[in-house]
Amino acid sequence: IRDRVIASSASGRTIQTVKAAEVARKCGSKIISVTNESKTKLAQISDINISLACKKPVGLSPSKTTTTTLLVHFLISLGLNELIYKSEPNLVMDLESSLEFIKKNIVHIETEASKLASNFTSSNIFHFIGGGPNYGTALIAAAKLKELNLGHTEGNELEDFCHAQILTINKDDVAFLIMPNGKSYKRAKELLLGLNKIGVYP
Repeated sequence: IRDRVIASSASGRTIQTVKAAEVARKCGSKIISVTNESKTKLAQISDINISLACKKPVGLSPSKTTTTTLLVHFLISLGLNELIYKSEPNLVMDLESSLEFIKKNIVHIETEASKLASNFTSSNIFHFIGGGPNYGTALIAAAKLKELNLGHTEGNELEDFCHAQILTINKDDVAFLIMPNGKSYKRAKELLLGLNKIGVYP
C-alpha cells in the first residue's frame, strides 16, 4: 500500500483523529501528522510529524493553529503539484505577497465590520451559507464564530439550505451568504431574495 494519510489535530489528542490514524496505520498507510505539540499520541504513532509550535494557542478560538494547519496543507499540496505535474512555483510567491493584501483588507473593512457586528449583539442563531468551494468557507466561518460567541451557529451548503434549512429559519436569525462571482452566484442571489421576503437579516 502506497497510501499516505495526513492527520491534523492541534492538540494531537483528538480521539477521532487518533483512532482514524491508528486504523490507517494498521492498513499499511504511512501517517503524516500536523500537530501543535510533538509529544502527543498522534505525533508518536506517525511516521512524520509536522509541529506547528504556535505560541499560546489555547483559548476560546484556536484560529492561530487552524490557520497555520491550512497553510501546511496548502504547502504540501503545492509541493506535490510541483513534483507530479511540474506546475509553476509562482504560487508560493503569490502566497507570500498576499500577506500585505490581507493586512490592507483587514484595515479597510475593520470599521464597517465592527458596525455590522453591533447589529447582531442580541442574535442567537447564525447561518453561514456557501455553494461549491464556498461551502468549505461557510463551515470554517461558522466554526470560528461558534468558538468566539458560543452561540448556535451553522455552516450550510447552498442547495441543501434552499431545500431544507430555509424551512426552519425565522426573521430573528442572521444569515451570511458567501457569494463571489462564480457558478453558484445566481442561485445565491435567488436565496438572498427569498431571505429578504422572510425578513431575515442577510
